[in-house]
Formats: sequence, structure tokens, C-alpha cells
Amino acid sequence: MAEAVAILGLVSSIIQIVEFGSEVVSRLNEFQSSVPKTFRDIKIQLPLLIDTLKQTQRQADAGKVSGETAKVLKDVVDGCLLQVRLLEDILVKAVPARGDSNWKRRFKAFSSFAHDGTVQQITATLERYVQTLTYYQATQQFKPVLEISHRKACFMVKFDRDPDFIGREEVIEGITERFKMRQHRVAIAGIGGVGKSQIAIEYCYRYRDSHTEAKVFWVHASNYARFEEGYKDIARELALPGFDDPDVNTLQLVLRWLSDDVNSPWLLVLDNADDMEILFGSNPHTSLQQNGRELATALASHLPRGSSGSIIITTRDTRVGEVLANRQKPILLLPFTTADAERLLRRKVPENGKLDKAESIELLEALSYLPLAITQAAAFINENDTTITEYLEMLRGGNSDTEDILKEDLLDPSRDPELSNSVFQTWKLSFDQIRKQKPRAAEILSLMAVLDRQAISDSLLRNGNERKIEFVTAIGMLKAFSLITEEKKSAIFGMHRLVQFSIQMWLGLRGELVMWQEKALEIVSNCCPPNGKYENWATWKAISPHVRPVAFHRCNASPLHQCIVSLGYKDRGRTQTFFPFPFFPFVLQLLYARFIRMQRVENLSITPHVQAVLGYDLRTESCLLQRAGILNGEGWYNREQEQYEVAHDKLIEALAIREKVLGPDHELTLDTVYNLGRLAESEAMYKRALSGYEKTLGPDHTPALETFNGLGILYRHQGKLTEAEAMYKRALAGLEKTPGPDHTLTLETVNGLGSLYRHQGKLAEAETMYKRALAGHEKRLGPDCTSALSTINNLGILYGRQGKLDEAEAMYKRALTGYEKTLGLDHTPALETVNNLGNLYSRQNKLNEAEAMYKQALIGYEKTLGLDHTSTLKTVNNLGILYVRQGKLGEAEAMYKRALTGHEKTLGRDHMSTLKTARNLSILYKRQGKLGEAEAMYKQVLEGYEKVLGPNHNLTLNMVNKLSTLYKDYKS
Repeated sequence: MAEAVAILGLVSSIIQIVEFGSEVVSRLNEFQSSVPKTFRDIKIQLPLLIDTLKQTQRQADAGKVSGETAKVLKDVVDGCLLQVRLLEDILVKAVPARGDSNWKRRFKAFSSFAHDGTVQQITATLERYVQTLTYYQATQQFKPVLEISHRKACFMVKFDRDPDFIGREEVIEGITERFKMRQHRVAIAGIGGVGKSQIAIEYCYRYRDSHTEAKVFWVHASNYARFEEGYKDIARELALPGFDDPDVNTLQLVLRWLSDDVNSPWLLVLDNADDMEILFGSNPHTSLQQNGRELATALASHLPRGSSGSIIITTRDTRVGEVLANRQKPILLLPFTTADAERLLRRKVPENGKLDKAESIELLEALSYLPLAITQAAAFINENDTTITEYLEMLRGGNSDTEDILKEDLLDPSRDPELSNSVFQTWKLSFDQIRKQKPRAAEILSLMAVLDRQAISDSLLRNGNERKIEFVTAIGMLKAFSLITEEKKSAIFGMHRLVQFSIQMWLGLRGELVMWQEKALEIVSNCCPPNGKYENWATWKAISPHVRPVAFHRCNASPLHQCIVSLGYKDRGRTQTFFPFPFFPFVLQLLYARFIRMQRVENLSITPHVQAVLGYDLRTESCLLQRAGILNGEGWYNREQEQYEVAHDKLIEALAIREKVLGPDHELTLDTVYNLGRLAESEAMYKRALSGYEKTLGPDHTPALETFNGLGILYRHQGKLTEAEAMYKRALAGLEKTPGPDHTLTLETVNGLGSLYRHQGKLAEAETMYKRALAGHEKRLGPDCTSALSTINNLGILYGRQGKLDEAEAMYKRALTGYEKTLGLDHTPALETVNNLGNLYSRQNKLNEAEAMYKQALIGYEKTLGLDHTSTLKTVNNLGILYVRQGKLGEAEAMYKRALTGHEKTLGRDHMSTLKTARNLSILYKRQGKLGEAEAMYKQVLEGYEKVLGPNHNLTLNMVNKLSTLYKDYKS
């Protein structure tokens, strides 16, 4: 029965092709004069084929063909039918029809050149089929070389299955699901070394296990030669007719076989399909030649469409993957999870005491959880009989050791032997390809490599006159290669640590690393605000981390200790190597004295890059001055954030550079001297700056007048109120002339003079100054500008001193309403006003309302400034005072202890804020009956007062009296 069915199928196929082929021949004969030369040879082969098939049919009808032979012959006949159908499709496009116009006839004649190569291949294939059928008829057997064997299963994956393959089950399931949804092409995309090919290998083995009759092919697509080699291997394995003929186009031969549904199921892996130009460009290697004309075709056009087979594409470029997968998004492959990475490491490194949990995690983090990097690390550890501890030490050892590790190229049988197993060389392929295809993308990548690797804003990367489309497509290419990431479409980018270091190695090989470091320094320098005033806080907060990498190496500046000694500022008659921070009398009021032109600014997200660019050892004068400018501005900002030691080091280095390059009396040098004076509250530094400004610019120039104002602030904090008043008035007299009575600098001095009068008890004069400053700010910048709101806050403080509590409350609430509009209530000036309102409610005995204000201020300070900032600790202390008044002594003790610990850590044991909190805690201890603890606190406070204020100060004497009273309580 089966034999009869096979013979019937053969006869049916022959009848079909004879009828179809006869129609094609009839059409060619009908238009003899119009048929292009391209199709004349096929007119000879088609009749010969039809005749040969008719003879085969007669043999079958006569019972001279066995069932087994019929099966084989049917494959040949089906192959003939496929070729004739291909020919018919071309005829429709290229051969004139009866009703065609002369123009259309000429157009088709010309277009026929494009099909010449294909028709030649069809002709050659049909000729071989005729030879096969003729040989059979003559000998009743087939040549072994032409035996049709493509129904046999075959497995053409040359890589061994990885016994250590782990994880990635969701990816394999995703591939299977897409194939089930009749998506015949699935792309896997990810950075080099992330494990794309390993997943494809594992999938091939699983596919073979579940499809025992299927064929599995593997083709490398990194270049034309390897692609063609893969197709030739397929043709040879399947013994396709003409596979051994050098004149046959193997790409077309395999394409036709893959396109025939009769041959399914099959699975093809197209590995390393990374290069857009190779795959989709006009490739001379795949061109068809006709009469000297070159008609190029794309390599990707040789992949079958609409067949029943399946294709897996691995690529580094998501764009390539999407196009090859018929516009379906690729499966994006990310580095391992911590759990899978740890499992891989444990499988690769034997359990012989080499693994430590904590060190394993540290190593995996350093390797960015990248499978290739983990595999290479394990191979190095095993091959050199070393440990993870020793390997980590090499990674931590510096750039040269890390570079050597990334260049290690140890054997990995699961990877293509023609590709390097080195992490660096793997990524270098991507870097080189990007540079070749899109130089602008390579420029962006190079710049990102010398900034901090995270939080890189597009404002740092875009050229000033660059078209948006150029930037977007360049960034798109880098994202497509998985070399960079973007934070949720925020235009903030980042990259893996190993990727960044590899790019730096790449730039070093090209001799371009220093050039890009200089470029980064210039860009970050241009983005840095000129000072650390409040209106620039948001920008400095964003930019500071990116300064550090370009600042760590010293730029040929003098040693710091020499600079410090040369400055000559003193404390108690001694030149100090470090500022005596416990003696700094300025706290938050000093910060607000410098709040001018406060307004919201865009967060430029460049803070990490300031840290980055300051790490480079760039010694040209222009680079040194850019570095000094960054350090000067950031030091100012650090000082405003009460990061005094950090500010000190930056300003000292900035001064050393500017003195050396510009000289001691240059205006920029004096600016840094002025900032150091503000930082150290050093009268000597202020006077040096003032002397230099007067000498260089004149006594009435703005920088000199600002220095007078700075001396006024200094003297006010030192309690030298008369000297302070003289400085303020000198500054004000000059500023009213130039730049004018309503200028922001002038109004800032007016505001400072108001605060001085408030400290002197001249409350009416203080009110006049505050109101003048407020009117000027409102006129110049509007009623809700932050300078006006700061002055309104000061008026609230003043009205509280005057006992006008209702007016004070109105001022505070007005300030808060303005801050909520302009800055938000979590900004520092708004929080200061909230804290002041809490103080006012406490005076009004509205204790619950006071507690709510203090808690709101505390939450905001902790979020904005941190747990140990002095503003935070001041509010903690205020809460302690409030809890005492509420009778919550346990809660009060907790607040005082927290404030005391924070002040000692931040300001030192002998700072006045520390001593104030210690005094409050000592009084609480006495009230609680903890006389021993009270005595210890009293003694600490007394010792501090004697050191800071002297033995005869009122506060010192008051503490002596309290300690004496405590001793009397002991006796009683």
C-alpha cells in the first residue's frame, strides 16, 4: 500500500510540473523577439526537463519504479518544481506581456539584468536535475554523490555543550514562546561577553533532544567570508545538487533549500550578527555580475523568509537584531543576577578552600556580573592555582594589574575559537565598529570614559551646535550595543565599571586618553558655577562627584604644607597646618548671610564628573587654571555645606596653583584668598585679600567692598560689634556708589547691617535696615525671590526680639508661603523658617504646634543636609528643650545625647554649639536626680568655656556657680 502511495505521489508531481513548465515554455515561445538574452538558455533546459520527466512518468506507469525509488525521485521532481516556480516569478517581472506598452517592454528588458544571475543558477540546477534523471533512466540507479539526503537529521553545532550552564531559563523559555507564536526569527542582544552564544548553544542541544528528525545549523555572521563558509558547510552536509561546483552560488542554493517548507523543521543560529554595514549594505562579495554591470545584494537577503524553519540571531547591536527579527524587539540579555553569578563561579572554581562568600560577592561586583569576565577569572584562578583573595588583590592593585587581567585570553571551549576570550578584546571589537560606523558615537563614548561612570547628563555630552538628530542617533547606537544605560528616558546615562576601564585602555592604545581627559576637564570647568552661593547649591550637588576623577593627581602644584605655611594665617599665635575647627563661631546664620540672588537652578547632574576630572594629571597652564577654578568654586560650596576640612584642602590647592601660575596679586588668586578668609574666619586672610584688591583694582572696586563686608561678618561673629559696624558701613558706602543702592550686593550688606544692629540691641535701626533690604529685593527680583524671603525671615526673628509675636508669626508664615512657591519646603532656607516658627510657638506656649514644626524641620534637614549637619542637630537640641517643657524627660535626654554626639563629631568637643547642648544635658541630669552624670557634664562645659571664652566670661562664671550648687546638693 505504502509503495503504491509513493508511486502515485511521484506521478502526481510529474504531471503538475509538466503542465506548469509547459505554460512557461509556451509563454517564452510566444514572445520570441521580446525575450531578453537572460532567459534564452532556460528555453533550452525547460523542454528537455519536461521530456525527461515524461519518460520517468512512463516508467512509473509501467511499474518499473519501486516505492523506495519513487520517494527519492519525488524529492528530485519537487526540487524541479521549486526552480520552475522561481522562474515564473521572475518572468512576471522581467518578460513583456502581450498588452505591455513599448515603454514598459523597454523597462522590463532593462530590469531583466537584475535577474540574470538567478536565472543562470536556476538553469544550472535544472540541468543537473536532468542529468540525474537521465542517469537513472539509463542505469536504474542514482549516483551516490547526488543522492538526496536532506531528509536526514543533522547537527552542525561545533561547540560542546557547557556542563556548567546555569540560569537564563527565562531567556530560553522566551525564545520557545516566540517560536510557538510563529515568530520565525528571534534575536538575542547584549554586550559582548554577556553569554548570548552560550544560550544559543544550549538551545540548540535542547532543540535536538526534542526534534530528533530536525536539522540544526550554525552560521557565523561577523563577516562575509564566515557567512559564506557556513552556508557552504550546510550545502555540503545536505549534499545539495551543485554544492561542489565552484560556479554555483552557494548562498542562493542554501537559501532555496531553507525556503522550501518541505525541508522543515530546521533551526539556524546566526551568531555575531553585529555589523549593520556587512549585513545590510551593498556587498560586492554577494554581487551578481552581468555584462560588466554589478548588481549588489545585501548579505541579510540570503536569509529565508516565510519558511517553517526557525532562526536565532545573536548580536551586540539591538538595532541589527530588530531588523533581522522582522521588527520584533530582541530579547535583551543583561549580566547575571548575584545568585546566578555566584553559582557560576562556584561551578568554575573547585571547592578547595578558594571560595569565601564575602570575597566572592566582592569579586562578582568588580566583574560587573559578566559571564565572560567570571569565566576568565575562574580560569585564571584554576590555571595559576591561586585564590579569590589573591585575584582581588590584583584587581585592587591598580590600573596596570586590572589591565593585564582584562587582557587575559584563556581557553574557553564554549566560545568561537576565532574570537578572543579576553574581556578587553571582546569589547574592543564593539569600540572599533562604532568608531568606523558612527564617529560621533565614538566621541561620546570616549568622553563618558573619562567622566564618572554614573549620572552623566546629556548637557555634558552634547556639542553646542550639534543637531538633536545627530546626538540622538549616536546615543542610540551606544545603547544598542549595551555599552551605556539610560535612567528611564531621563537623558542621564551610565556605564559598567569594566566597560569604562576598557574604553580607557582602548583610548590609551590609540594615544588619545590625555586628549579626552583635557576635553573632560574643559567641559566640566565650563559647567561649574563660579561660586558656592545658595543659588548654585543644586548644581554643585549634582556636579561634585564628576570633579574628583579629574582632580586626584596633583597638577605640579606646591606641596600643601608649604602653601599653608606661606599663607601665614594664625590661631593663638601659631601657624596652623589645619584650621582649628572647634573654634569656628559661625553656624547657619553665617550661611544665610551669603544667600544672594537665590533662585531655582536646573540640576545639571554633573557632580560625579567634577570628582572625575580632578583626578587627571594634566600639567599645562590652561588645565591647571581650569582645575583651580573648579576647586575654588567647589571649596566655596563645601564651606556652605559645613564640610570645612574638604573645603580647606580644595581652596589651599586652588590658591597654590593660582599663586604659581598667575602670581600672588592676581584677582583670581585674591578671590581664593578671600574664600579662605571666609572659611577660616581669618582676619589675616581677609586683610591680605583686601590689600591685594586695593592695590590691583582700587579700594572702591566690588571685590574690595565685598571683603569689607566679609570683615564685618567676621567681627560680628567675634563679638567685635563696633569694628563690624565700621566694616559694614565702609562696604555699604562704596556699594551704594557702584554698583548702586538697589544692587543685590548692596542689599546683602544692608541685610547684614540689620543683623548687626539686632545683635547690638538697636532693634529700631535693625528694622529700618531689614525693611530697606526687603523693599530693594522685592523691587529688583519680586516679592517671592529667595533674597526677599530670607530678609522676611530675619524680620520675623527681629519682631520676636521686640515682643511682637503676632507680627513675627505673620512674617514666618509669609516666608514659608513664598518658599513653598519657589524652592519647596524641603530646602534649607524654608526649613530654617520652620524651625524659627517652632521657636516662636514655644515662646507662645503652643507646645504641640512647636513640636510639629520642629519635627517637620528635622525631617527636612535629615533628608537635605544629613543626620549630623549642624542645622539638623540644632533642631534636635530644640526638640530636647521642648520635651523638657512638656515633661517628657526621657525623650529630652535622647534628643540631647543625639545632638551632643553629632556636635562633637562635626564641630568638636569645645565648639560653642557642643557646649550649649552639653549644658542643657547637665541641667536635665540634675533635674532627673542623676547627680553623677550632671557633675561630669558640668565639668565638661566649664572646661570648654574656660578654653574658649576665658575664666572671667559670664557663661564661665555661671557654670562655676552651677557646679558649686551641685556640690551643695551632694552634701544635703
